[in-house]
Amino acid sequence: MMGTRLAVCAGSLALAGCVAQVQETRAYGVSRPAPGAEVVAAQERTASPAGAACRTVVTTSRAVREVDVRRSFLDPRRQQANVALAVLAGFGSAFLAYDAASLACQTGGSCTGTLQSATWPIAATTAALAAIPLGFVVYNATRVQDDVRLEPAPPLVELGPWQPCEVP
Repeated sequence: MMGTRLAVCAGSLALAGCVAQVQETRAYGVSRPAPGAEVVAAQERTASPAGAACRTVVTTSRAVREVDVRRSFLDPRRQQANVALAVLAGFGSAFLAYDAASLACQTGGSCTGTLQSATWPIAATTAALAAIPLGFVVYNATRVQDDVRLEPAPPLVELGPWQPCEVP
C-alpha cells in the first residue's frame, strides 16, 4: 500500500513540469521627445579670456526611447523536458485508451459495449496529467517572447556650440 502511494507521488512529480528560467537582453534606441513634451530653449553665458561666450541650451521635459527586449531560455533543457513529458503522457494515455478499446471489442469483431476496465480511468488520468507539463510549455513560451516597447528616458539636453556673444 505504501509502495503504491510512493509510486503515484513520484509519477505525479515527474509529470509536474517546471518553469524555465528566462534571460533578457535589452537594446536601447535613441531618445526622442515624448508626445506633448515641453521644449525650452535658453541662452547660457560665460566669461572667457577672449570675452563673453554664449550658447543655446535646448531642454526637453519628457523623453522616450524604444527598447528592443530579447528573451531566451537560460537552460533550454527544462522546456525540452516539459515538451517530452507532455508528449510521453499524451501518447501513453492514447495507447491506454486504444488498449481499452481493443479489450472491449474482441477479436471476433463483436463489441461488448461498455467494459468495466481500469484502463479507461487510467487513460483519462494520464491525459489530465499530460496537461500539466503542456501548461508549463505554453506558460514558458509566452514568457520568452521578444518585445519592442517605448520606455521613459531621461530629459533631453542639447548643448549648442560656444560662440562670441552678440552685442545688443
